[in-house]
Amino acid sequence: MRNSIVATVFFALLSACGGGGEAPAENAPQDAVQSPVTLPDPVQLNPNARAIAETWSEFGSLEARMDVLLAAEGPEQLGLELEEVLARIVEIETAAIPAKFEQPSVRSRLKVLKTYLLKTQAALHYRTDYGPVLAEAAAAYNALRDQLNHIVNSNLDPKLFEDD
Repeated sequence: MRNSIVATVFFALLSACGGGGEAPAENAPQDAVQSPVTLPDPVQLNPNARAIAETWSEFGSLEARMDVLLAAEGPEQLGLELEEVLARIVEIETAAIPAKFEQPSVRSRLKVLKTYLLKTQAALHYRTDYGPVLAEAAAAYNALRDQLNHIVNSNLDPKLFEDD
């Protein structure tokens, strides 16, 4: 009887200790892994919106930096470009916006773009997957450009919607 108890305990310990090869480390640190995410193409400004945007120098510098940011290769280059783009957004927030585009819808889309860029910067800092967040930032940039097109194409007078 005593031998069978010892043998049972021995086999229980043996099966618990030798339970199959190496398990993959789930919490292993990773270097800014980017899953293959396709970024949306930037929305083109129509000619009327382009004419107004050309007088807005801060927006022109933002456009140039966003093009470089969306074409960045690697987390180091992306981090540097993010700093530049965020500086351009701060310039836009503090500078005068052309009268046609000075609307809450444009300001709010700028704020959303800034939020997603900051979120991308955090993903780079914490070395997590920044691909999906960068795609959201590109979508926010497209929403801003789409809103500029919409404002120029709108035939309604904004004073119609004001409460008297």
